[in-house]
Amino acid sequence: MKLFTTMTSSRKLLFFTLAMLIFVSCKTDIKEITIKARSRMYAKYSEEHTVKMYEKFTLSDSDLEAVVVEFYPDFAIDTLTHKAITLSDTLNNPAAKILIIEDNKKKEEAYAFPPGMMPHFSPRSFIGFELVDYKTGGKYIKPANAEKREVE
Repeated sequence: MKLFTTMTSSRKLLFFTLAMLIFVSCKTDIKEITIKARSRMYAKYSEEHTVKMYEKFTLSDSDLEAVVVEFYPDFAIDTLTHKAITLSDTLNNPAAKILIIEDNKKKEEAYAFPPGMMPHFSPRSFIGFELVDYKTGGKYIKPANAEKREVE
């Protein structure tokens, strides 16, 4: 009788997703997030998805899926580690990290920024994302100069 079995790639992905859900869920306060997917190749293509954190959604009629795995209320890049960080709990520069999945494996990752900024395309992808809207539970602080964004 075997005590330990090897994990298949789909089990690894499920384990990784559950571990991230447990680890990151205590850090985020996002109840719902709306993401717009765009194409670098087809200018007229765009589609919006309103999802919860860690909820997969299919990209158009492709075999690709995407999932929002992190939210940064005040997005920045650490210049020493070159990793995404948040500077504060104030919604100064919100962004979301999105994993693109193909055949239950991480294909790449991209970031979604608010409208008005160029959609972020990863170097290998033709799909970019825009952070259209988000609903929070009140943990994040509304910036003093907020125009019409309401934190719920």
